[in-house]
Amino acid sequence: IAFLILLVSLSSCIKKEFTEPDSPAIPTGTQMTIAQLRQFYQDSVVNKGLTSYRFTEDYSVYAVVTMDDKMGNIYKSAYIQDNTGALNLHLLSSGGLYQGDSIRLYLKGTIFGEYHKMQQLDSVNVDKNIVKLKNDVTVQPKKVKIIQLSNLLQGQLIQLDDVEFKDTGRTYADADNLTTENRILKDCYGHEVNVRTSGYASFADEKVPTGYGSIIAIVGQYDSEVQLYIRSPKEVTM
Repeated sequence: IAFLILLVSLSSCIKKEFTEPDSPAIPTGTQMTIAQLRQFYQDSVVNKGLTSYRFTEDYSVYAVVTMDDKMGNIYKSAYIQDNTGALNLHLLSSGGLYQGDSIRLYLKGTIFGEYHKMQQLDSVNVDKNIVKLKNDVTVQPKKVKIIQLSNLLQGQLIQLDDVEFKDTGRTYADADNLTTENRILKDCYGHEVNVRTSGYASFADEKVPTGYGSIIAIVGQYDSEVQLYIRSPKEVTM
């Protein structure tokens, strides 16, 4: 018994405490809203005839993630929104950002540009550019009509009421060939907009619903055309 007590005492003496290494602090710098960030891009890039801007200064934007790439409708991408506007983020790797995450986005090292007139922030590293502040934050969609859709709503979460799909009987996209396709959404006045869905989306093989109802979606743009991306078929209520 005495020998066992001695062993326990010795093992207690040599036991070491290991601590987790501190995570590198991400600076805050100057705070910007998304509207200010878009204006900065206009002043520093567009008005000077440039195509993009790489941030080398310490700037931060506070926003909420309104769409992630979990359902496959977008890839290595996310949309964020504050009370001044919205923006598309292109991530260096898929995952890590989730719908409802309240974040501080550190801009240093990222590149602001546009793709076919869709403004976007590229080269976002979730580990080095994102500080998560809260989870499960709800952003209410802005209720608009099809005729009101424009580049001024680029990237924003919106809701259309009293609309229906023109392409009834068809699936959201071509899941067999993994091809992205458009489905036309219309209102009772004849105004139309495309709902664009990736063939990789988890709901690509589901048929678009029939009847009139509402849809919640993100506003995208390709050249002069406005298009919508749905986050989940559960947000299409016909």
